[in-house]
Amino acid sequence: MSLCLTFPKRRLSMLEKDLIVIGPNDTATDREAFSIVAKVKDEKYIGYWTDKTEQITVFISGYLSNVPKPFQTGTGRAAAQTLAALYAKYSTQAFVHIDGAFSVAILDWRRGAIIVGRDKLGIGRAYLCRDRDTVTFSDSLSDLIQAQSREREFDLDFDSIYTFLMIGWIPAPYSMFRGVEKLPPGTVIESCDGNLTQTTYYDVLNSIAHVSRRPREMLRQQVAMQLDRSVKRGLALGGRWGSFLSGGVDSSSGVSSLAQTNSALPTYFGGFAPWLNRYLPNPEEPAMSELVAACFKTDHHMLWLGPEALEGTPEIVGALEEPVSDGGCIVLSEVMRAAQQQKVDGLMTGIGGDFLFTGERRHMVPNLLRFMRMVPNFIWRGINWLSGIQPFVRNARISQIHFDLTRLLAVRTLSMEDMYAGFFRQAEASELRSLFLPEAYTKLTRDPLSEINTQFRRVRELNPLSQILYLDLKANVPDDLVREAETLGRHFGLTIYNPFLDAEFVDFAMSIPTAEMVSGLKLKVPLKTAMRGRVPDKVLNRKKGGLGSPIRWWVTQSDGFVAKVLSRDNLERRKIFSVETIERFRNATANGTRDYSKLLWSLFTLELWLQQFTDRKNNEVNTNVRITQ
Repeated sequence: MSLCLTFPKRRLSMLEKDLIVIGPNDTATDREAFSIVAKVKDEKYIGYWTDKTEQITVFISGYLSNVPKPFQTGTGRAAAQTLAALYAKYSTQAFVHIDGAFSVAILDWRRGAIIVGRDKLGIGRAYLCRDRDTVTFSDSLSDLIQAQSREREFDLDFDSIYTFLMIGWIPAPYSMFRGVEKLPPGTVIESCDGNLTQTTYYDVLNSIAHVSRRPREMLRQQVAMQLDRSVKRGLALGGRWGSFLSGGVDSSSGVSSLAQTNSALPTYFGGFAPWLNRYLPNPEEPAMSELVAACFKTDHHMLWLGPEALEGTPEIVGALEEPVSDGGCIVLSEVMRAAQQQKVDGLMTGIGGDFLFTGERRHMVPNLLRFMRMVPNFIWRGINWLSGIQPFVRNARISQIHFDLTRLLAVRTLSMEDMYAGFFRQAEASELRSLFLPEAYTKLTRDPLSEINTQFRRVRELNPLSQILYLDLKANVPDDLVREAETLGRHFGLTIYNPFLDAEFVDFAMSIPTAEMVSGLKLKVPLKTAMRGRVPDKVLNRKKGGLGSPIRWWVTQSDGFVAKVLSRDNLERRKIFSVETIERFRNATANGTRDYSKLLWSLFTLELWLQQFTDRKNNEVNTNVRITQ
């Protein structure tokens, strides 16, 4: 299900015969006879349209929403027709007038230009490869590599591998291969007369910079109204809709809006078998999910997964085209598989609510640090020492306090850039250095946090919480959980819509003063206030959960699937990582002296990715991918 377009850097000809569109069932043809080659694999998600009057051809992967009247939202050819009309009216400013999840290529035959772009928040995928004479643009990494197979070889980007193992994702514009860029969110690139011009047409910073205070009751009404309007924009895409329902505040709020317009709404909870419940971030979530489903009379499905769900990870990594740092994608995959089997066309999620309304633990840190400054440092260190000795450490709540206090004391002296990276850090720099073999380590050439540091420099004048929220939406959202949900949705033939990541809703939420987002240590104040009376109080009052999975159990099984993938034979053949260091991390995690479970999981999915993207099925190296530089 992909779009891949290769075009010359020179000015385009007026002749449409220069373009060939290769469909999913087309046989091989002499592509070298054409200057522009477009490969379209699935016309459900990929649309293309030529307006002969305006001399515009549009290719779009994904969907458009919230377009101005009289234009229509939609997917496939309808979306391409809409964008062609908008481009004819507004030129490249057309992107400002639309929302959705998409990657787009526009061929302006009259001007001899090609414009490629990505949606405002980076929900759709967009890869770019620039050669001396041509550019290849695709929503699929594997298809881009295949399209370039005759022209070049690709080297693994060891800096991206290092960044991934450090923080769990790879920020745009970097990818797993050198020479392959991820187009940043809200960006268009225009190719004309041999020049490539990159422009940012949308940046959430503009909304953060225009904060507006509102009376409490007005804010409550507006938050509820914005959510309802966003959900309706998703429903306008058509088809039979269902929803994730984890039992958390975000998904429950979305269901409360959906239930107003959708009778017998199918909802889905995904979790692991009862004996694995201790691995859930919040064991109350199944009960909360059922409570909300009963409240809104949805057609609710409780999906219980066993440890064998791990065996589906290679399929997931192949679909995502990048390794992943957590096991939540397994739950996403199984829920989507169930929805597909029940003939659901699209699923709505609660993804994004935590980033709009301060739902993550890191969002309370600025308030905590302000509070800690009121008490002398030696008192905090004394409390931390006391909470870390026996028998207090055996108490789960005290142990969590000790862990949080240790981190807070460590981050007090850090810059905002280092503090933000620390919230995601899976290992220290010294530990990662011991993980890489010396020969592989010498291939590292850039600061792993260079892109995060660049983004922080742009928002240095904002308050600390606004800076964190900006980085969440600019860097973490497009390259982490949202990417997983959107890509796996396509893999299972589903449209995924995230009401909290509707750009109009994002702009509204970012205009709320941060002082009204967090009250003391209470997070999500505006959303919880707006949902009071709509969503059960038990859901609104409980602590945050998430998509849990037993990765700590999986990575410590000496004879399990993870151990087989990270076998000595595989690691020694790869010549990137130290077998002894990985074994040391595994033993420390198993005996509880240190938790490297996310790092070990990241290594596991990285090896699966390498097997699919650098190795052939017969274990020979792919001819146009090299592991060495």
